[in-house]
Amino acid sequence: MAITIYDVAKLAKVAPSTVSKYINHGVLRKEVRKRVESAINELNYSPNMLARGLKVAKSYSVGIIIPTLDSSFSAQIISAIETALYNYGYGVLVCDCEGLRSIEIERLHFLNNKVVDSFIILPSGINSSDLQDIAKPVVLFDKPIKDYSADLVYVDNFKAGYQGTKVAIDKGHTDIAIIAGGKNVYTSDERIRGYLSALKDHQVEVKDENIIHTDFTLEDSYHKVMDLLSRKNLPTCIFAINADTTSASLMAINKMKIDMPEQISMVGFDNLTISQIANPSLTIVYQPLKEIGYEIAKIVIKRLQGDPSPKTEKMLDCILVEGNSVKECSRQ
Repeated sequence: MAITIYDVAKLAKVAPSTVSKYINHGVLRKEVRKRVESAINELNYSPNMLARGLKVAKSYSVGIIIPTLDSSFSAQIISAIETALYNYGYGVLVCDCEGLRSIEIERLHFLNNKVVDSFIILPSGINSSDLQDIAKPVVLFDKPIKDYSADLVYVDNFKAGYQGTKVAIDKGHTDIAIIAGGKNVYTSDERIRGYLSALKDHQVEVKDENIIHTDFTLEDSYHKVMDLLSRKNLPTCIFAINADTTSASLMAINKMKIDMPEQISMVGFDNLTISQIANPSLTIVYQPLKEIGYEIAKIVIKRLQGDPSPKTEKMLDCILVEGNSVKECSRQ
């Protein structure tokens, strides 16, 4: 026989309404909350989320749309989001749009028809008009959508680009190549802007040939870095500005049997595990992915609880960890 809310209430010596309040994250006295929690654990009670959802017109699910599931960046953020939302009784539905606007719109409609209570979106190509009929709370992460007002969690990409460039300049480098994303890609553009600003602030010449655009994937980045390393005159330092360009740069340097940092120095981005495995250890700028996920979840819960405050832009700082991949050199 199934355990009910009344069984929990009887064991905890409280009213059924008190158990309901606990399940719905209402405020209870610490002693009462402890008794209800203990009774739930002892009876192994699991609330009927479907019935609960029908009663309050909620699905207790949050839809997440990302460009690809094959990304440690997205995976770590989603893991943190899922953990945080679970504590409030919510689950997640994750959709991969393969980086295509057409699929992104399909997934948006799919989740909307599933009556999710809120959306979390890492935008690929959707615009403000695609979201105009979405009445549920929307939280964006990584980048904004032009002319669309929504809560947003992202990092200071300009500062990250500046930091990664400055650490090389401070060691005397003046010929620094940046392995970036495509043109008009928000995160890449902002990191390039930081790179250019650092060069300007330190009176370092900007060389257009040192700005290498990729599609931010491992394969394309690898080929572009191989082309760079095949030049007669190598830059003294490479700054790769996402996880895949970082992996690709290391692969290309190894393939070309170039000694790092003696022949070329390198600053990476986000790929913290590889930075620690690499020999020498890689100087890296990385995003606080778990913190990003928790901040997203906090905003989602706030909106689902009816908070009407103005839309929030939460900007976090990246973290610079210095390894041994950038050598000291005489500034030319």
